[in-house]
Amino acid sequence: QDSAYPLYWEFPGGDVDARSGEHPTVSAVREAFEETGYEVVHAPDYGLDEAVKWGRDLANTNNMIVCRLKEGRTPADGPTGRADSVEVRNVRWVPFDVALHMMRDPNNADYPNFLRKVQCHFMHQAFERLRQKPITPAINKQLECMRHTMETVL
Repeated sequence: QDSAYPLYWEFPGGDVDARSGEHPTVSAVREAFEETGYEVVHAPDYGLDEAVKWGRDLANTNNMIVCRLKEGRTPADGPTGRADSVEVRNVRWVPFDVALHMMRDPNNADYPNFLRKVQCHFMHQAFERLRQKPITPAINKQLECMRHTMETVL
């Protein structure tokens, strides 16, 4: 939760240190730790990193980088560091569908589309894992529910 805008939730983020030649993925990992205290790693295998142009003249770029918790960690373990109390008012780990409804970026109209794309990607992965199991009525019901949700989101 942004300390300057108490009703505004956002993913961790910040500036890439261009003077040092910092790569956007390194910046994403650093910013996530600084702002939440959670140790994360870049997740390139998800194939969802994206540079989104925004602003009146599309002169600004947001690098949206997908990360995950370090191997062996879960949200229940809690953060290993302290969140930046100047920039951050509160840190919450919530399911992705809840985050979709909490997050709004007034400067970037493509932000919700990016989040939906990420959600669909994860749902598709879960769908494919479920399809590998022997089909039972319960599994079939789950597959139908997921298929409907993915169609609705897209």
